[in-house]
Amino acid sequence: QIFSLILPFYYELKLIFIFWLTYKNISQLLFYHFILIYLNKYENDIDYLFNNTIHRLTEIFCKFIVLILNQQRTNNQLNQQNEHIRVKTNFASQYRKLNSIQRS
Repeated sequence: QIFSLILPFYYELKLIFIFWLTYKNISQLLFYHFILIYLNKYENDIDYLFNNTIHRLTEIFCKFIVLILNQQRTNNQLNQQNEHIRVKTNFASQYRKLNSIQRS
């Protein structure tokens, strides 16, 4: 919306530009004479940034997996403790019932 207010016929010019790119392979001409020059010039920087990003994302993913596994282990331990307490409680209540039955 802003572009149409600042630059009249923005969308029409954009459409004309896209059609112009397909005409007589203008897109290849632009790529080889402008874009490829900069890509070759900054290829090492681009590779470094890409590899660094992949390395960092791998580290973050591994830390996330370790965090999830630790949380799962903690949950399992808590569930086992709760089960142990519940078994003890059930055993104690059954023992009290048995004693009350034997007394009567």
